[in-house]
Amino acid sequence: MTKTKIAVAMSGGVDSSLVAYLLKKDGHDIIGLTMKQLDYDEDDQSYKKPCCSLEDIYDTKIICSELDAPHYTVNLKEQFKSTIIDYFISEYKKGNTPNPCVMCNREVKLGALLKYAKSLGATHLATGHYSYLIDGKLKEGKDGMKDQSYFLSQVKKEDLQKLIFPLGKYTKKEVRELAAKFNIPVKSKVDSQGICFIPNNDYKRFLGKHFSESEKSQGDIIDKDGNILGKHQGVHNYTIGQRRGIGVAGEEAYYVIGIDPQKKHLIIGTDKDVFTQTAKC
Repeated sequence: MTKTKIAVAMSGGVDSSLVAYLLKKDGHDIIGLTMKQLDYDEDDQSYKKPCCSLEDIYDTKIICSELDAPHYTVNLKEQFKSTIIDYFISEYKKGNTPNPCVMCNREVKLGALLKYAKSLGATHLATGHYSYLIDGKLKEGKDGMKDQSYFLSQVKKEDLQKLIFPLGKYTKKEVRELAAKFNIPVKSKVDSQGICFIPNNDYKRFLGKHFSESEKSQGDIIDKDGNILGKHQGVHNYTIGQRRGIGVAGEEAYYVIGIDPQKKHLIIGTDKDVFTQTAKC
């Protein structure tokens, strides 16, 4: 593509850092953007901080300094809470299983952050996602184990035209090798995993803080015909498709196939009951 000014969404990890190096090497003017969506007590070591900690911001500033690129920390905490965290909680209260990362990419990370990038004069926003675009259409990344096209599937079409995914043509192994070749300071940094706003990926504890005592009360575990098979300890402890931890045994493995929070029913079935021929976007 024509050499231009490109903003890079940088988390302080190896993927987004390599993106900045690759684009700089190609002659583009780089602007580093780090999204600040959460507040952490930096002295609290009780759980892993998967994103936007002071350490991550510091790492990103070092990398941008090496690349002679300006760096901005963008405060999106209010929008992230109202659009992502509140959405996540409300969907669980309806008995649904939301995917906050899909929503975040559309509305915040590749929505609001893209607008900020444009305000700084950038023509595009580049990220470390393992995917790529062909004629404006989203394609799976080369690394099938890291492909993130699903998580980008709800990004608005008009926003996709302004996004760049340089890592789509690489495997994770190749990314690590290139990071070592460029001697990027975070070349050995461990990848973040899980949902950023849920400490230690402890869904039950997180949701338990946001559900009332009534919403957390026990109810019946039933099959698809309405037969009572047992008791659950609150529907917030379960998610659609879950197999382990249901507490009911049968000749075949049981899966959660439905949740009715109003009746406090946890509906379970066998593996064939989990699949569907329709999808709602």
